[in-house]
Amino acid sequence: MRYLFNFILLILIGCGQSIDKKESNLNKEVTDDDIYEIVNFVTKEHNDEFKKAGIKDFGYKYIVDKDFQPIIVSDSNFYGHKLDTIFTKEDFKFIDFQIQKRKNFRFNGKYTELKVIPIEVFKKMFKERDKNPQKSFRNLYEEKFGKDLFCIIGLPLFSKDKKTVFIKFAEMGSSYLSIYKKVNNKWKFCYCVSFTVA
Repeated sequence: MRYLFNFILLILIGCGQSIDKKESNLNKEVTDDDIYEIVNFVTKEHNDEFKKAGIKDFGYKYIVDKDFQPIIVSDSNFYGHKLDTIFTKEDFKFIDFQIQKRKNFRFNGKYTELKVIPIEVFKKMFKERDKNPQKSFRNLYEEKFGKDLFCIIGLPLFSKDKKTVFIKFAEMGSSYLSIYKKVNNKWKFCYCVSFTVA
């Protein structure tokens, strides 16, 4: 009887440990909360810059729900920066996992402070511009949404410990690839690489 009791006890302990391991693995996955935390931080940071510059009633009001050209992340030289100085090999595996898991990710207006524009609306405006070259994309955009700015944010890609994030932020005509680090539970800007969008 004592052997049976010990055997059952060992099974229960083993089950408890496997549940703990599963929970700890789940905690390592990037959640929607993680994504919207950094997205809302970045958009607020950009809008605060306008206010600091004394530009009132101006800022990003809209976000496109999906990136047009998702960035392919590798440890190779990227616009003069080697990402392998920031991310480890394990981080790159974790980044690949995030990209595969969220191929169809779209921003949801319930969780962002900006109004969401479906990507299909922009694609339609590009087609309209191609049919009528006298109208620029900017003209078509302002006819529909006014002078309020929009941004396109790529899926934020996190390191395995979720304390470093790689994020693409695009606006009319230019794009920024930025690295943020979490220090004392707050996101801090590290550096940015900018380039022109054709």
